[in-house]
Amino acid sequence: MSKKQLILLVLIAISCFSLFENVRAEDVFVIEPSKEVTRAVESGGCASICGNLTVINGFVDFYATSPSGTVLFLYNKTAFTDFNIANMENGTYTFYVVNSWSNNNVTTTLYYGKNFEVTFQENVHMSFDVAAETFSVLVETRPIPWMEVVKQLAPWLGSIFVTVVSALLIDYIHEKRQKWKNGKPKTPVVFKLDKAKK
Repeated sequence: MSKKQLILLVLIAISCFSLFENVRAEDVFVIEPSKEVTRAVESGGCASICGNLTVINGFVDFYATSPSGTVLFLYNKTAFTDFNIANMENGTYTFYVVNSWSNNNVTTTLYYGKNFEVTFQENVHMSFDVAAETFSVLVETRPIPWMEVVKQLAPWLGSIFVTVVSALLIDYIHEKRQKWKNGKPKTPVVFKLDKAKK
């Protein structure tokens, strides 16, 4: 494996691990007077959803509901606010932005990130008997929602795969082209002249 290929694989690995930490998005809406826009966000097994809302040229009402329909927060007449929702249930969280304070269009930017955490839990139980010493350990691990993680990473991993294959193919073609250009190695021909005997 060449040095260039090794560096490429290291960069891909670093990018993959950074995706496990969080997934971010930014949505910009232009909202007419007395209108509402919504943004549905799948929790996908994340630990929390957090971010902020910024409003240009006006104020809005901003609130969010859980997958079961519970209102999680409500900010009336806000131009900027931060939010942090601990993911208590899996499903679709919905954000609502309502232009109820202005007679003109307002522009809002909703920036949010889904934070993923991998948590392992260990329960250690010990028991000792005077006659025969016994020691038992029970380890319980919390399952990781791998299918949700794979669904989130699938499009991104596909583009990485295409990039790696393309880079390897380009190197292979370049190497073959160079060999073809140089041709087969040529052995020098040595001529000997025999002097005729007199």
